[in-house]
Formats: sequence, C-alpha cells, structure tokens
Amino acid sequence: MRGYNVFGATRSGKTILVALFLTVGSFYAGSLFGNNEPIYVSQSALFKFPNKINLTHRVSIPETGMNVCPLKFNEYLPCHNVTYVHQLSLNVSRREELERHCLPLEQRLFCLVPPPKDYKIPLRWPTIHAKLQRTKKCLRCEPFSTYPRTYDLLHANHVISHYQSRGDGCLVEDIMLEMDRMIRPQGFIIIRDEEPIISRIRDLAPKYLWEVETHQLENKFKKTETVLFCRKRFWAII
Repeated sequence: MRGYNVFGATRSGKTILVALFLTVGSFYAGSLFGNNEPIYVSQSALFKFPNKINLTHRVSIPETGMNVCPLKFNEYLPCHNVTYVHQLSLNVSRREELERHCLPLEQRLFCLVPPPKDYKIPLRWPTIHAKLQRTKKCLRCEPFSTYPRTYDLLHANHVISHYQSRGDGCLVEDIMLEMDRMIRPQGFIIIRDEEPIISRIRDLAPKYLWEVETHQLENKFKKTETVLFCRKRFWAII
C-alpha cells in the first residue's frame, strides 16, 4: 500500500513538469513566429472627422453681470424690475423693496399671483394701522377670526346687507350660523338692517333656537327702524 502511494505521487509530479514545459515552450514559440506590432492603437490611427465643435458659451461672467431674465416685465425675486421698485420710493430700512408689488396691467406679464381689481400699492406705516384698503381683501365668505374667544353680546349694524351688496356669496343663513358660533348660551344679538333682511332673520331665528323680540327705535338719522333683540337659548342634546 505504501509503494502504491509513492508511485502515484511520482506520476503526479511528472505531469506537472510536462504541463509547465509546454507552457514555457508556447510562450517562446509565439514570440519567435508572431509579428511585433503593438497591441494598443496609436493616436494617429483614430478616425478623423472633418467638422469641428467650437465652444460657444461664456467661459467667464462679465463684470457688468448677465441679463438672466427680462427686467422690463418681471419684478419678482430674484428677477425684479429694479427701476420700477426705485420709482415706488419704498422704505429701504424696512426692506420694503423686497416686497412683491405687482406692475400695472399693461406690464403685468410674469405676475404669479394676480391682484384683485383696482389694486393699489399698500399704504405705509403708520397709516396702514388705522386704514385698510378694501381691494386688498379677498372677496369670499370666511368665518370671523374669534378664536379662542366667545361673546355675550353681538351688535350687527347693517352687516348682512353690507355683505350681500358686495356679492361675496355669504347668505343670511351663513352669517346667522357664524353669529350662533360666536355667541355664548344666553347671550344677546342686536341686529339692525334693512326691512327685508329683518323679516328674513325673524323667520329663521327659531330654527337656530333663538328667542326674538322686535322693537321700534330711532336711528342716528332720527328715523324709526325695526331692531331685533335675539337671545341664544341654552340647550343640550340628551
């Protein structure tokens, strides 16, 4: 058994030597009988195209700057009309020059948020503290800002007719529902308005669980008018 292992190891060693000899012989045979041309491609052998590509864009920014967007029509940052903003004589100390004042209609090309009709430049402080341009307000029916307060008394002096004349889409029912939300239980609502609106509210008040009393009083013009005194009931769902 021991002699068989020695014979097998000797045979494997001869096989490895023969394979190594054939590898070395193949390497030298290829070097002698092959051509000596390099395996890489020289730069002169590349294809040459007749046309050429020229660099057309700027390689540096000029000292005077670049006209990125049309300053004549666009005043929104970062592309705003410097000349137009300068004509407004804004308060630079308050950074008013960075506010978005829309251009006139004939120059309004890139105004992203269209202003309402009869748009005017905002009033300056402190004038704007006591005055508010009506055209700046969005004409839509929205709740009154009362959070987190509620009230014991509301006095609606021609409020409903005012909203209906503007065409905001606020119905009488919408305003009455908003009043009911604002007032506390057992609170009072005094309503002065046109006679058709007073009659409409008198018919709708019981549906809101309001107690209604009608009184004839004089207004500031020394004329008699109908005034409604409504009281919100205290009720609960049981």
